[in-house]
Amino acid sequence: MSAYTQAWIAAFLLTQVVEGPIYYRAARGRRPIYRVIIAFTPSLLTHPVVWFIIPDLMLESSYEVYFLTAEGFAVAAEAVFLWTVRVRPALAWAVLANAASVVVGLITRALFAWP
Repeated sequence: MSAYTQAWIAAFLLTQVVEGPIYYRAARGRRPIYRVIIAFTPSLLTHPVVWFIIPDLMLESSYEVYFLTAEGFAVAAEAVFLWTVRVRPALAWAVLANAASVVVGLITRALFAWP
């Protein structure tokens, strides 16, 4: 397994740990199994695209442009998913979850050089 894939797995797990509880809360009022599915599906759908597809499409771009594109995609796609499963306000929950995972990711990288 490549170092890049290992880094993705670590980042994906961290993202799930941070975003999962936020989306679980967003899905309140539903049966627990549906809340769990809603909690973990958004980043399951977007995280591989952010790590494995968007970088290849943006080889000539700066990190800042990649970051804004990737996070914009993640927020938009996750909001569409939430809207589809009737979680409201979908965009607000997507922004909150993604902002939280970005902040935690930046902190863990600065403190521990991980992920």
